[in-house]
Amino acid sequence: AKATQYNSAAETIANQLIQVEKDVEGLKAMVIDATQAADQAKAAVQQNGRLLQQKLAEKQKLLSQLEQAKMQEQMNSAMAQLQETVG
Repeated sequence: AKATQYNSAAETIANQLIQVEKDVEGLKAMVIDATQAADQAKAAVQQNGRLLQQKLAEKQKLLSQLEQAKMQEQMNSAMAQLQETVG
């Protein structure tokens, strides 16, 4: 009777151990997935940072070109007035 009781207890413990091992494996897989997701998120943030820098540089270039165009326009206007006056 005692042997049966011990066998039953050992079987229960073995089953619990198997379940714990499965849980640990599941948690390990979740950690790996979470780590990969975090790495992907970091890479995306870095890429977005680079794209933002590119867009800011592009914006600055366009603003500079716009400023040059305005100055050219003012110069043309001044030359036209001068020619009218001198003309």
